[in-house]
Amino acid sequence: MKTMKILIPYAWIVYQFILKDEHGKTDTGYKSLHCMTYAQVMLDEFGKELDSFDGLTDKFHSKVLTSVLQH
Repeated sequence: MKTMKILIPYAWIVYQFILKDEHGKTDTGYKSLHCMTYAQVMLDEFGKELDSFDGLTDKFHSKVLTSVLQH
């Protein structure tokens, strides 16, 4: 596992997704489970994107999370 600095907006979204994932483990309602599944998929895709990036960290722009930022 490599360490990489990411932009603050990306860190905020990742934190929100982690919270949704944790909440879905205790609240088994449909909406919570839906949000948990979405968060897990987004975190997995973002992780794959980070793993495949080989450039300078200040040049990293996420294709996965940018769409979330735009909404």
